Amino acid sequence: MDSSKEFQLMLNRAIESEPLGFEGFGQTKNVQDQLQEILLGDIPMRPSLIIKAVFQWCKDRDYFLYYKQSDSEVTSCPFVSMEQLWLAFVMKRRYNKVWITEKEQWVSESELPVQNVKRLE
Repeated sequence: MDSSKEFQLMLNRAIESEPLGFEGFGQTKNVQDQLQEILLGDIPMRPSLIIKAVFQWCKDRDYFLYYKQSDSEVTSCPFVSMEQLWLAFVMKRRYNKVWITEKEQWVSESELPVQNVKRLE
């Protein structure tokens, strides 16, 4: 489980942003399982369909791009744990919100300049 300060901030802001959507969410329970349960109404709970949806979402955002920086490979994906990735996917899929690291908050895509948004198809 991701116990980083960054993830805790992301999760706390998500709960503040969408309190009804996260009602009953237990931060001491398996976070990934709970995030997947939030998607029950959106995606049939077949693991292959959930994985496909997450894969397509990552692909649409170029999160699979790697490049060299100094002597190490760097990914274009801003999320460093599966919990962060799942939370970002749930917030996008359910609430059309994206995490803005600089603002440390979830922002509706409609509030962002159009050129900065890569739409989920």
